[in-house]
Amino acid sequence: MKYFHKASLLSNLLLFTKIKVYLILYIKMILYGIHTKIVYIIQNI
Repeated sequence: MKYFHKASLLSNLLLFTKIKVYLILYIKMILYGIHTKIVYIIQNI
């Protein structure tokens, strides 16, 4: 029973890490998109 708990804890940790990586990538993409939009707007003034 203890082994199973440890395994589920590990899988939860892996899942959390994966979600965190996806979140960071998502935020970077949003920031990059905003940055390119600002540059585009500045160039069109």
